[in-house]
Amino acid sequence: MGDLYEVPALHGAGTIRLRLDQTAEDEKAGFNREEHLRAIPPDDPDHDGLYGRRNDTESGNRLLDDSMLRERAHTVGRRRQLLDVLSWAAVRNASAAAQHCRRDCADLGPPLAA
Repeated sequence: MGDLYEVPALHGAGTIRLRLDQTAEDEKAGFNREEHLRAIPPDDPDHDGLYGRRNDTESGNRLLDDSMLRERAHTVGRRRQLLDVLSWAAVRNASAAAQHCRRDCADLGPPLAA
């Protein structure tokens, strides 16, 4: 069973617990629960700081998925997969830094290493 999300019931009648992940019933009905349910509600104090970063996060996750053959991990095991993801992130960050410097660091001279 996936994570549960607690929300206050209407008129203060208690708490409703909802799954954040898709259920078999959702799949049969063609309903994508993750698309319609927010894990962090708009009235949460962390919502504004996190929600604005969602598009960048989704884009980064998509790039990671696209880097995998048939959207499968390159390695087996949690530690190896963690190394893969950290390596992928380090390469993305290095690439972004190089592009930023190419645009804004022209006065520093040529790079020391390729």
